[in-house]
Amino acid sequence: MLFIGIEGPIGVGKTTLAQYLSDKLNARLMLEQFEENPFLSRFYENPECYALQTQLFFLMTRYRQHDLLEEIKEQPLVSDYIFAKNDLFAGYTLNGPELALYDSISHALAKQIPAPNLVVYLHAETNVLMQRIAQRNRPYEQHSQMRDYIDRLKDEYERFFETFTAAPVLRFDVTERDFVQSEDDRNYILGRIEEEIEAIRIRLTS
Repeated sequence: MLFIGIEGPIGVGKTTLAQYLSDKLNARLMLEQFEENPFLSRFYENPECYALQTQLFFLMTRYRQHDLLEEIKEQPLVSDYIFAKNDLFAGYTLNGPELALYDSISHALAKQIPAPNLVVYLHAETNVLMQRIAQRNRPYEQHSQMRDYIDRLKDEYERFFETFTAAPVLRFDVTERDFVQSEDDRNYILGRIEEEIEAIRIRLTS
């Protein structure tokens, strides 16, 4: 099974690109179920109190989604996140005994999760991310500390992918590449991904 994961900070366009790519590849689409997390809005209001509950809910939801992958071995899969992002966010929001507890659960589950064949990593400047976050107008994302949160999260993503070795990573700076509004930008990104996928397929069959 060909498995492509798309990653990047909040507002960078992961879900939109995943939808475009799944249509292009005639692939199954797996989307992060963030709106089902009952702790998310409270996390943004009070991160210290709700970080562990928020991350554990995401962890188990993502695990259940990935557990279904065995059923679709023949069809390509495109996801707007990768399971490894659990550790990125946990390291950013948790510490001490809570982080140790989370890590023990996450590492046990991760052993059962297949790595993607390719990760597409999107990144952009904070101003662009904030504009896109404002445009989608999710109430829990509209708060005074959001810009600082995004700034720090961007740095965490950069550090994460500096040492990420579980799969090849294809990076795109989408600060000035608006693949939603610009067909040329969209075709460029999709074309580069398809080139990388073809190279992966050759390696897998050789």
